[in-house]
Amino acid sequence: MVKKGRIFAFFLIVLVFAAVISTTVMSITKETKLGLDLQGGFEVLYEVTPIDDTEEITEQTLSATVTALNQRVNVLGVSEPVIQIEGDDRIRVQLAGVEDQETARQLLATEAELTFRDVDDNVLLDGSDLQQNGAAWTI
Repeated sequence: MVKKGRIFAFFLIVLVFAAVISTTVMSITKETKLGLDLQGGFEVLYEVTPIDDTEEITEQTLSATVTALNQRVNVLGVSEPVIQIEGDDRIRVQLAGVEDQETARQLLATEAELTFRDVDDNVLLDGSDLQQNGAAWTI
């Protein structure tokens, strides 16, 4: 009789632990953000090339490109994009949870266009009018 009581108590304790663990696990997993492998999405590897033959791809150029890509990805509302520099001339972009891959690819591939306009929206200058390292700050 004593053995049956102990077995019953053991199973009752196991059942209580299982109930507590299951409620705790469910609340924790709701807040867990799934990555690219579990949630789906896509990954793109870009190779950065200079605009003309006289330019070099530097760490600063890659960092500026990563910043520009990050700002474009923020428009998509991706919770945790992964944008990493790989090697001397590559940038890997991983976007988890993106359903419309074609729109995301187009957004990432668009080129920035700098224009200066007047109040009537007429273009006064564009990016081709500027020289690299042509601007300076003076007092």
